[in-house]
Amino acid sequence: MTLALPVDTQGLTGTETILVTDDTGPVRELARRILETYGYRVLGASDAKEALDVCRRHQGKIDLLLTDVVMPEVFGGTLAQQAVRVLPDLKVLYMSVHSRETFAAYGALDEDIELLEKPFSPIALVAKVRERLDRVASPAPKAQQ
Repeated sequence: MTLALPVDTQGLTGTETILVTDDTGPVRELARRILETYGYRVLGASDAKEALDVCRRHQGKIDLLLTDVVMPEVFGGTLAQQAVRVLPDLKVLYMSVHSRETFAAYGALDEDIELLEKPFSPIALVAKVRERLDRVASPAPKAQQ
């Protein structure tokens, strides 16, 4: 199935490589399809271990880690910290069904991290991805477990 591009996609397309990590297969697949429709190259991983393996073995550059915050065994913040050790220029975008306010109430995410709330629309996903990729300086990920 091919997704149709909306009429106004100016500035949302790209050719960068994105590693999508989510333990929910349909979410991972949906993100992949949307991002590929907009020209991005997408790698997938179902958990932190697989994502780190991709980071270590992938032959080309990985520009962005798009990761779920809450996953079994290793949270997205921990994954991001480990992935940035392997790929120092890697940018990170978190996604979650939980709101920023929910995480803030538990002290689980720093204020300066980028969070995309699920469910997301195709435009919300690619706009947030493009915004994160275009940001010049990115502090090291500080999401906590």
